[in-house]
Amino acid sequence: MDGCDDADGHGGARRDKEVKEGAESANESRSGTRIVLALCLWFVLAAQAAAGGKSPATLVGTTELPTGYAMDDREGESSPDGQFAFISPQGDTVDRGRASHYLVRRDPFRILAASIVRTSSAGHMDTERKVLWSSDSRAALLLAEGDRRVVGATLFELRASGQPRRVDLYGAIIEALAPKFPTGKVKPFGKSERYVLQEDERDLREAWSFTRSGRLLMINIFATTQPRMLGEGAVWSGELEGVWDVAAGRWGVVQGFGKVIRR
Repeated sequence: MDGCDDADGHGGARRDKEVKEGAESANESRSGTRIVLALCLWFVLAAQAAAGGKSPATLVGTTELPTGYAMDDREGESSPDGQFAFISPQGDTVDRGRASHYLVRRDPFRILAASIVRTSSAGHMDTERKVLWSSDSRAALLLAEGDRRVVGATLFELRASGQPRRVDLYGAIIEALAPKFPTGKVKPFGKSERYVLQEDERDLREAWSFTRSGRLLMINIFATTQPRMLGEGAVWSGELEGVWDVAAGRWGVVQGFGKVIRR
């Protein structure tokens, strides 16, 4: 009996130790969860701060120019009919790598739609905006470029009724080139993106151009796993030629090419 009492005593001590260790582990897990949630909240607040304290969806429909944004009145920035334009983040009050650009009606002023931001590409990068309008003012392409690559391409279709339709052309191009990427043969660009679209040194209209009717967008753009062309090893280079049907919201014709370059 004494032995049994002794064994029970040791067993109880072990159980107490296991309970204590389990509680400490649970506390550490909860602490880690709280840290993750806090980081998520920080990113949400940072994105809202980048848009003048409001989320992109909240700004759509407002009739006042947000803090930290400005309209570019250079030639080609506004629609040919003069009714529409884009506003973009300016200065240090807005994180220009994460903030959206906005399609607006000029008079009376109203925010109509936000560009699609690909934060995995842009991060805190300082991006440059490029705009291309169809001749009938019914469609507009907004490109965001930085660090020698395209980090966003949003197509806006202005319709007689309802909100403008947005298309993530960046995503559509990446998807169309996917079958040409040699998985396992080259080092991908990053964890979230195997390759990126290259910044184009040609004139904007050599890579992107609307037909006269504005119904079609002709596209010729390049992709790569190494936009800076630094270091050694194999690099994948891709090219897409396609026609995007603006009214239908899909590819009319598209073909992709790809090759591995060894340095």
